[in-house]
Amino acid sequence: MNVLNPNTYVHILDNDSGVVKIEIGPKRIALRANEAIINTQNLSIIKEGQYVIIKNPYDYEEERNLMGERRVIEGPKALALHRNEVIEAITDVHILKPNQALRLRCLVDKKIEIDGKEVDLKAGDVYQIKGPARFIPDKDTEVMKTVNAIMINENEGIYVQDTETSEKKLVKGPACYILKATEELYYKQYTDMEKTALGLPTSSDYMATVIRLEKKQVVCVLDAERNERIINGPTSYILSPEEHVKCLWLSAGKPKQIKQIKAAKIMRGPDFVSDSFRVSTKDNAELSILLTYKWEFLVDESDSHVMFRMLDFIGYICATLMSRVRELAALFTFEEFHSGTVSLIRKHLFNESKVNVGNEEKSVLGIYFDEIKLLVSEIDVKSISPVNNQINDLLNQSIKSNMRIVCNKMETEASREAQKEQLKAEAEIQKLREELIGIENENLQVEKVEEAKIDSQVTYETTKANIEVQNYIKSTDAQIELSYMKGMIELLSTEQGRKYMELKKAEMASNIPDQVWYLNNEKIHSSLFQ
Repeated sequence: MNVLNPNTYVHILDNDSGVVKIEIGPKRIALRANEAIINTQNLSIIKEGQYVIIKNPYDYEEERNLMGERRVIEGPKALALHRNEVIEAITDVHILKPNQALRLRCLVDKKIEIDGKEVDLKAGDVYQIKGPARFIPDKDTEVMKTVNAIMINENEGIYVQDTETSEKKLVKGPACYILKATEELYYKQYTDMEKTALGLPTSSDYMATVIRLEKKQVVCVLDAERNERIINGPTSYILSPEEHVKCLWLSAGKPKQIKQIKAAKIMRGPDFVSDSFRVSTKDNAELSILLTYKWEFLVDESDSHVMFRMLDFIGYICATLMSRVRELAALFTFEEFHSGTVSLIRKHLFNESKVNVGNEEKSVLGIYFDEIKLLVSEIDVKSISPVNNQINDLLNQSIKSNMRIVCNKMETEASREAQKEQLKAEAEIQKLREELIGIENENLQVEKVEEAKIDSQVTYETTKANIEVQNYIKSTDAQIELSYMKGMIELLSTEQGRKYMELKKAEMASNIPDQVWYLNNEKIHSSLFQ
């Protein structure tokens, strides 16, 4: 007696007929004499949202395995496999978002509907369905992969290759691009020289190569047939899958050494380059000289291709100038060449030339290389020194002596200038003092005139005030006298006044001086001022 646990099953073989049957637990199994257990296995659990692909599925009607066939079963399900059945894969149901697609391969010839259209497919054909969708493949469909949309920003791109035709293309942004059923990302290969010149990573990439050019920068692009195309900055240029760049291998260092810099972007200039080398003078003195050249390509956008005629234009112009400077140094003595290097180079090597830049003719001064339209317009001596140490020491002593002489001369001239400035300043101060005294005198006269005006005004006002006071006093006295007379007339018209008048008359008539008469003057006086 055999006991089967839950979630287990066994394959039992009938030795007489060769038929294999399945028993699923939990249960007790009593085997017959002609039966034997082949194997015991656990049930395969297919969850909700999953499906399973079974190879060599068992056909219950024909009671045999369909060898080479496939069957798709969707969960949830607890699955007991028949003999020779094999689980190919347990996979989640494919849930596609709007920016996704599912790439499928047809295993047999059949008709399917894609985007509302019926399409005839042959075995091996690849096609895609786009999201949003929920998809479970049938037994005749193989799921290859999920294709996600690729976000491409502005001024960017990706390389894509058709797997059937091998044709390559560039997809530029901004875009949200989903690869087609027959498309794959193309990983573009560059040479080591191109990677170094453009600053690319060592590994290949499907992202398009963007060349960003600044003002006056130039790059030479080569197509599949090696035809040249010049791109002038400022701009951003995206290389197509078949395009490459022409690289120059420039000299560098001091002294110049060949094949030092791998460059794809070339400046039209102006720019500077330095070189160091030795020269011998007419009197066999050997000098080490460091020169800096200012150079510029005299081209416009229409003829910028001449910049790429030479793979090492820096080495070419430096070698040429070194040869010419050495020839020039051999014509002069050490003292002549050392003291006037720049002036001698400008005088004997610089020439005036007529140059066509586009449709315009220019007159330029310098050393002109017509084959690449490059002009060296300035040469500066950064250092020049004898190679022989003894001559170098003598030269240093001479330079120090000359410097002392120059410093003393400059000090004397400075002292003389200071004295001149002092005398000039004293003269200016004296002139200012005289002007100040003049201004003070003018101010004093103005003050006196103003004081006289004020005094006369005060006198006038005082006199006017006195006159007004006198007139007022006189007017007041007259009024008082008039009032007194009016009072006397009024008093005399009274009874006492008549008596007073009679008394006066009597005095005058008698002329008696010893007789004295008194009159009440208080009343008279008080009545006068009423």
